[in-house]
Amino acid sequence: DGKDAGTFEAFRKALVEKKGKIENIEAISMDMSKSFISGALTHFPKAGIIFDKFHIFKALNEAVDTVRKLEHTDTRLLKGHRFTLLYNKKNLSEKKAMELETILLTYPTIGKAYGFKESFADIFNECTKDSVERLERWCKMVEESAIKPMTDFVAMVRSHMFGIKNLFAMREVNNGILEGLNSQIQLAKKRARGFVNTENFKYMVYFVTGGLKLDYPHETL
Repeated sequence: DGKDAGTFEAFRKALVEKKGKIENIEAISMDMSKSFISGALTHFPKAGIIFDKFHIFKALNEAVDTVRKLEHTDTRLLKGHRFTLLYNKKNLSEKKAMELETILLTYPTIGKAYGFKESFADIFNECTKDSVERLERWCKMVEESAIKPMTDFVAMVRSHMFGIKNLFAMREVNNGILEGLNSQIQLAKKRARGFVNTENFKYMVYFVTGGLKLDYPHETL
């Protein structure tokens, strides 16, 4: 239960009770919550912290969107194009791609922010031996641009660099499976209009994610 540092304490206790070994946990993938970082360092000090790529890019997209909001004194061209700037360029339709090019040429600051977003993605997707050095150079370029939402993002990256370096080193460790399970859980929660009783909610989590085969009729023995 919960979303604070105590969650790690409860998990550690449950793990030990089930004969698990704390030292077997080598890495923990998480978002950049301060309470999660504190809990992991306190209760699993030997495990490497990895900041999940999804949450890093979510913060980056929010920074780019803030640049868009600050720039559009004339809303006609930017209206309806929030996701044009946030989607991967290769996933845009031909029409949207042309509209994107017009936006980037018309609004130079947005163009710079978008370029930074694309080059940041290249660093993470290519993940070469010099990724850390490339990221450091990227941070310096963004800081020199003085685009505040982007420099704020860089400050966040620098303060969490230890977990980002671990991400480069252990790319196979991520929150992908959990995010998939969470989508099923949230759908069940929505259908039930929420849960007042936490224990009932836990039972539903097991029910929707446990892979149970409840098709009827079953074959008789």
